[in-house]
Amino acid sequence: MRSKILWLFLSVVICLTSCKKDNASASDQLEVIKKGIIGTWLPTDGVLVVYNPAGKAEQSIKQAVHADDTFEFIDSNQAKRFLHTENFIYTISEVNGNVNLALDGRIYQVSISNNIMTWVFTEDVSSQPGYKMIVTLHLKRLN
Repeated sequence: MRSKILWLFLSVVICLTSCKKDNASASDQLEVIKKGIIGTWLPTDGVLVVYNPAGKAEQSIKQAVHADDTFEFIDSNQAKRFLHTENFIYTISEVNGNVNLALDGRIYQVSISNNIMTWVFTEDVSSQPGYKMIVTLHLKRLN
């Protein structure tokens, strides 16, 4: 459960920060992220926000982050998590002007700035039609 909440939180972080305008094109940003993601990243903070059908935030929940959730992006398509022995595959792509990270069955909007990576995940709340949940997670580069 903690892992699911962390992933949701990561997603929200990415969505909120990737919406700002940038002078670089999406393809330029894609290349920057593909190169910049290689290394070790420690989650530093996160938040889950639930929005009603009118777009108003109704609930905001700070997400706990832990050192054992550290990610190491090994090369252009392999990563691993701290304390896990198996690598997993990830992909980075550009869709509709956003740079997306496909990881562990989820797609996050991703951005990197000043050694901080932001992941944002958006999902409909199945139990409440019209409601959306956005999870945002920030990760700090360790190396």
